[in-house]
Amino acid sequence: MTYAIAQALIIGGIVAWSAWFASRRLLPTASRRAQARVATWLETHSHNARLHRLGHAMQPVQTSSGGCGSSGCSSCGACAPVARAESQPLTFHTRIKQ
Repeated sequence: MTYAIAQALIIGGIVAWSAWFASRRLLPTASRRAQARVATWLETHSHNARLHRLGHAMQPVQTSSGGCGSSGCSSCGACAPVARAESQPLTFHTRIKQ
């Protein structure tokens, strides 16, 4: 019985970590927003000093390293013009049957 509980806890931890990692990687803005909400809730609604400090430490850091200054990701391509490669026409070759 204890092995089943330990196994469920370990698998649950791995799944939770995977979901957290995927959300941070694929949805960074939504992830930071959710983290800020949880941190703000902990800071304002906790009567425990440790939870209050945890909420303060959890506040996401505002980064503005990108050219637009909004998210700091520099991945939207709106900050700088993208250099286009010269276009080349597609050529189709007929396959010779042997």
